[in-house]
Amino acid sequence: MDRDSIDMVAVAVEHGEATREGLVRELLGSTLAAPTSEDPTGGFVPLLAEIDGVPHMVVATSTAGLQKSASAANFAVTLRGEDVIRGLDPNYGVFVNTASTAFALSPQLPGGVASRTRAG
Repeated sequence: MDRDSIDMVAVAVEHGEATREGLVRELLGSTLAAPTSEDPTGGFVPLLAEIDGVPHMVVATSTAGLQKSASAANFAVTLRGEDVIRGLDPNYGVFVNTASTAFALSPQLPGGVASRTRAG
């Protein structure tokens, strides 16, 4: 299993050993794979998942995480986590697949942490 730093922090959050804000900060500094069902040479159309009526952009932190979306997306592009958050519609969340877990971040959490991180 190809565990990465986001995967390890996500598991720590699940066990109460880390915070979701710390997880978002880790995400901001990482390279992510964003699955897409269309060939990205013609423009990037992200894979979306709806959670409780809220659209979430799907990203992966590893090859194993990306494989979780393989049935819905044949392509992927790599993006910096900070670029994903900065370019995300403020009404969208982020759904992250890692090697061993998956988690959703509400629209309010990523943008708020990103703003405080850039300011501080």
